[in-house]
Amino acid sequence: MHKQGRIFKIKMKKAQTEMMGLVILVLLISLAGIFAIRFLLSSNTEVGPEIKLQTQAENMQTSFLKLNIDGRSMSDLFSDCCMNNDCNFLSSTFPNLMNLTLPGQNYELVLSTNSKSCYETLKKCTKKVASNGIISGNNQVYSLQLSLCY
Repeated sequence: MHKQGRIFKIKMKKAQTEMMGLVILVLLISLAGIFAIRFLLSSNTEVGPEIKLQTQAENMQTSFLKLNIDGRSMSDLFSDCCMNNDCNFLSSTFPNLMNLTLPGQNYELVLSTNSKSCYETLKKCTKKVASNGIISGNNQVYSLQLSLCY
């Protein structure tokens, strides 16, 4: 019986070794699959520019809303456009600001309330990323969408 116990232990060690080999093999195949998927997905060249433009659109919108011109905040100027139909600033000064900030970048700007569209740029983008914001003023809530074309 002593000899049979030894044979059993030897077979058991051999089975454990084979099992460990199988586990290591499965782990290596899984890691290879993860890396393959990662590199296949990152080969898409349009993802990078979209993310960059999205970040720029969000940062520009935040910056513009914090900007003061002639003692008035941009939020006030945007709300005046909707409340008083005084959109001269948006049609004349805003394009200059955009050109100084991102020269040559095409964009769309849409300002609206729940009930009406207050202002829209004439140029429209076919491919764009948008940053949506909300402005409160004159007891009204306005929606501001700045889109950058790519």
